[in-house]
Amino acid sequence: MHEFFGNGTTDQSSTVESLLAGSTNCARATDKSAYWVPRITWGGQEVLPERTGAYYGTRTGLRPAGTTTTPVGFKVIAYSHATTARADGEPLARRARARIDWHCNKIRSVDESMRVGGPIPPTSCDIKTLGVTVTFPECWDGEDWNVRGGANMRHSLIVGGHRRCPSGFPYYIPRLQMLVDYNLPTVDGPLKVLGHNGEVHDPSFFHADYLNAEDQKDLIRVCIRGGRFYTADICKQ
Repeated sequence: MHEFFGNGTTDQSSTVESLLAGSTNCARATDKSAYWVPRITWGGQEVLPERTGAYYGTRTGLRPAGTTTTPVGFKVIAYSHATTARADGEPLARRARARIDWHCNKIRSVDESMRVGGPIPPTSCDIKTLGVTVTFPECWDGEDWNVRGGANMRHSLIVGGHRRCPSGFPYYIPRLQMLVDYNLPTVDGPLKVLGHNGEVHDPSFFHADYLNAEDQKDLIRVCIRGGRFYTADICKQ
């Protein structure tokens, strides 16, 4: 039970080759990547997302000139810090940790959603609008990037007043942030996450998946190393 954005051909059998040959629902025609999140319910009713934004940037404090291009075929599954186990028993260390910020508001920027949001979703929204921002880790160990889950990824840290990648993860790709907006059917929740076979889970099971199918060399050269520090794309289901 997932919501797919970006590439219109995405399914459980997708490969980089099938995505590159497929279509895209993103504003940037070169972005044939696949993005997806699990389906949620609000007050017991299934809710479809209104839109998602994919933001790629260099974390403030890391040198834009040092940003490494995200390899075509790069796979990451970014899970909430609260998630401790998956149904298949895959250990937590095999999965990338995400920062997840929920907020109750009209559409905001990624930075604003991170300022006002938090890891626990609200249980009611007076304006019946819900947003979530998933921040993927950006630091990479440089090893095989085609691994399940993103075990070779970590978030950058503040050390001695300076931001840097942790030991053993010397490279950094553009930090991906997905912002997903929902129009809610009612004011009152709560929010639940749908799993396999209609299983209902608590919000800590929320996560985001990403499979890169775009050559980002020019985007990184112009938008990140060139001084803008970020680039954004709006994608539909």
